[in-house]
Amino acid sequence: MEQNTLVATTGRGHGSGPSRRIRAENKVPAVIYGQGIEPISITVDRLEFRRVLNSAGSNAVITLDVDGDQKLTFVRDIQIHPIKDRVQHVDFLLVDAKQTVSVEVPIVFVGEAEELAREGGILEQVLNTIAVEAPVVSIPRQYEVDVTNVTVENSIRIADVDLGEGVTTILDLDTPIASGSLPRGAVEDEAEEAEGEAVEGEAASDGEAAQADDESSQD
Repeated sequence: MEQNTLVATTGRGHGSGPSRRIRAENKVPAVIYGQGIEPISITVDRLEFRRVLNSAGSNAVITLDVDGDQKLTFVRDIQIHPIKDRVQHVDFLLVDAKQTVSVEVPIVFVGEAEELAREGGILEQVLNTIAVEAPVVSIPRQYEVDVTNVTVENSIRIADVDLGEGVTTILDLDTPIASGSLPRGAVEDEAEEAEGEAVEGEAASDGEAAQADDESSQD
């Protein structure tokens, strides 16, 4: 497990007034809860918190140095300002190294579906995340899914992804992650072409049958 440490301080006030002052100092009000403890109100540095998230991802496990006391935590919730796009508040869940947690792991596509592109098809991302249960020490940062072999007839399912050691999902393993489709116009053209071939085949069969009848009557 990657070690991510963040310094936190206690003693902040409660309510909107103190929270505004904390944010004005480029810090973030937060809380630690879980494991049967009383919630602990803390403050963390905004830039340091962003640095940890950028390094470890949204499912980061962070060791909080709370006034010199080390606490292993998991980022359970982040509140973002809807306009300023700034972190407003963070919930840290107190965990132990043997604990299993439920998380949504992001999916990132890699590679190019070249055959699908040659067919004029469109690559569709069906899932953006995979809901998993994972040991705290083994939470995947993201799943990289290679879409090179995706075609109209060949999709990628959850079963095709290595979730990681000790990681499970409650989702159906046949759930598609990436698939290929043709534009509606191309589908209609294919249908018309197939219908035309069928009509030509029927006409040819009728012609052969008529010729056979003529030959039979001449006999």
